[in-house]
Amino acid sequence: MTIPNNLEYISETILSKINVNTSNRFIVGIAGGPGSGKSTFADRLKELINSKAKSYLAQIFPMDGFHRKNIELERSGLISAKGAPETFDVEGYLLILNRIKLGEDLKAPVYSREDHDVIDNALPIEPHHKIIITEGNYLFSDMEGWREIKDIIDLKIYIEVGRGGGARKDCWQGICVEEKPRLRPWRRSRKLT
Repeated sequence: MTIPNNLEYISETILSKINVNTSNRFIVGIAGGPGSGKSTFADRLKELINSKAKSYLAQIFPMDGFHRKNIELERSGLISAKGAPETFDVEGYLLILNRIKLGEDLKAPVYSREDHDVIDNALPIEPHHKIIITEGNYLFSDMEGWREIKDIIDLKIYIEVGRGGGARKDCWQGICVEEKPRLRPWRRSRKLT
């Protein structure tokens, strides 16, 4: 597998910003539309960071674990809208993300692609996980309940989607990265500060 050069640069930037001697964690947020490559990018970033660090510093914390359970969606008549913002437990996600940021060790829910439902307490966030990579469609949304998430995330990565609905061929080159406090496009010739 060839890792794009900008993924290499992003991983090095993240590693340069963490402090393993504190309980606080560095949160990376990856957003984009369905099928944009968020999960693939998150997996590659985690693998690369852990390989460079020669330890398990990075862990993925997907927003998908906060789909409302199917039984709840059926009761509320929202099962056919599954995946829409109102079908997520944004309050629960925000609460757990805050706890993770502050260094708490816990087990988070995950979404099962086999069962198409949430499994509680399935994802361990442990003391050695100093970099948390969270990904989801609505992480950078300005909708009510969602906008607070942006303030917790230290590094924001947005993956653009091409006209055909899938990830653009050059999506690794078209990644936008935001570090607090302002947004700017990431380019090879430009360093993050």
